[in-house]
Order: sequence, then structure tokens, then C-alpha cells
Amino acid sequence: MLTLTDRLQCTADTHQNLMSHMLHIIKVLLPCALPDLELEGVQALSRVSLREGGKLEHKDVWAMLRHDKLLLYPTKGGQGDRVLLTTSMTCNLGSSENTIEVVTADRFLSLQFEQERSCQCWNVLLKMAVCSAEKKQVVYPSACDGNVPTAIERCISHITQHGLTVDGIYRRCGMVPKVARLVEELSKDPHKVQFEPGEIGILETAGALKRCLRQQSALIPESHIPSWVQAAANPVETVRMTAYRRALDQLPADQRALLRALFGHLYQVQLYSHVNRMTAQNLALVFVPTLFQDLAMSTDMVRLTRELIIHYTLIFQGLTGSRHPGTGVVNQVYTRL
Repeated sequence: MLTLTDRLQCTADTHQNLMSHMLHIIKVLLPCALPDLELEGVQALSRVSLREGGKLEHKDVWAMLRHDKLLLYPTKGGQGDRVLLTTSMTCNLGSSENTIEVVTADRFLSLQFEQERSCQCWNVLLKMAVCSAEKKQVVYPSACDGNVPTAIERCISHITQHGLTVDGIYRRCGMVPKVARLVEELSKDPHKVQFEPGEIGILETAGALKRCLRQQSALIPESHIPSWVQAAANPVETVRMTAYRRALDQLPADQRALLRALFGHLYQVQLYSHVNRMTAQNLALVFVPTLFQDLAMSTDMVRLTRELIIHYTLIFQGLTGSRHPGTGVVNQVYTRL
């Protein structure tokens, strides 16, 4: 831990104990309360001066690096922000002192640190995170068992590549006749379908994906619904997460693979909610009728759908390994007070 005047080194008997102490420190520092699940996998936390785009003004934020996301929380409280780390972005030391510049497809962020050591550590960790994203990035989330219908795979792939920033994706509708024609083409030979370019084409593809999902036999078989309802009703978040994973394991392989692909995609969509305005809650409201039909008005089932989105990596993939591929570096955590 680095402060303005000291460098403090903490030790513990086990890595788990060290991380537990680290999470307690982070909870004290952050101005907003976060559930433990949102803090899993934290690699770095620093207070920085943030400038975005061509704006001249700076604001103080807590920057937190977690898996493949850069999370930003105003030091005085308020709505947090997140930036998905992808292979298309760049992270470089800026021309100003102790500054890292993060450039994505639609954003430019300048992070200025108060100490050179913090800046250098973050520069290394950000590049490692982007490198890890490059090694594991896929067009749509793959499943380790079961089959995802090709029509759905192709829709997800097209939207992931071209439509994550489209305003109101899945909430807005394309032209009904074109959506119906696209669904028909996908049902005949999905490999030959040519998707329309542009925003309207993306909305039509999104509409076709929703129709294709509704045409599937129940995404969650009726005999399995009671276990999901029971899991959703539990008031304890950590217990719900465990119950969701148990319910997923009990599904047939094809349904499990399809849900994994769908929620992996929705997880990516909500990461761009600062642009497309489709938060996990908004997406849950759109997709809960597809998943649970008659139970779509249940607040528990809406919450369940939302949690399957925001906790996708935990529920569908489990916790990621602690070693960064190809680097030999194991779970180093940097914090500057």
C-alpha cells in the first residue's frame, strides 16, 4: 500500500487471508457500498485525477481494476462508471507526469496518479488485463457442453461485433416485416444470411434474436422452474448465487449452453450502458418474459434475470484463475491510499 508519505507492506499466512484484509480496506476507502461479489478479483485500487475526452476539468475518483474492467467511483459518492478492457483499446503512459491514457472505440480517459510508482504499477496491470482479454476474447461466449442453435449464434455474433453501442438495443424494435423475413431466413439456412448494416439493421437483428429465442422449446423446462423460483426468493445474495449455479447444473446440456451464450452476450451489452442506455435492469425487464413467461411480473424473477447478467462470470464461468496467462504473475494487489 502506498500513501503520500509511506509505503506499507502487509503479509498474511495465506493468500485468502491477505485478500480478505485487502477487501476490508477497500470497503473502508470506497465512498459507496459494494457487495463482496463485486469486489472479487480486484487487482488494484488507486485515487486518481480523471479527465475525459477534450474536457479541461478534472475530477477525483477511485479507480479499481477488476478482471477485464476498469471501475471508476467518484470520491464524493455518486454513480460509478465502468470501462470494458478489450483488444481494440490502448493504454499508454501520457505526456503529462504520472498519467495513463486509456483509449477505447468511443472514449478517451486520462488518469493522473500522485506517485510515479502507482502509475507504473497500473500501466503494467492494465496492459496485462488487455493481453488476457486478447487471449480469451471470443465473438460470443462458448459453452463447454451442449449446442447453441446456429441462428442464435449468428445474431449474437453480429450484434457483438457491430451493435453494442446502439442506443436502446433490444428495447427498440426494427421494422416488423424485415424482422419476420430475417427470422425466416435464419430458420432456413442461418449460414447464408446476410445481415443489414447500420443501426436499423442491428435493431432488426436484435428483434430476430428475441423471436428465435421464443421459438425454442422452453429455455428453462417447466419441471425446473420451481428450483429457480425458490432460488430467486432467497433474501441472501450469496445464497442466491450458489442456488443459481446449482439450478444451471441441473439443466439439460443444450439449455445450459444456450443460457450461457445469451447471458454472456447480455453481460457485454450492459457494459456499454453508458452509451446504449441498456443497463442490466433494463435488459432484465426485456428478457424475463422470454425466460419465465407467466412469472415475468414477479420482482424476484426480474431480479434473478438481472443477477444472471451482472454476475455472469461468477455464475456461468466461476471465479477466474489467479495467474495471468503467460506472465507468471500471481494475484498481486496494489493499493494507494
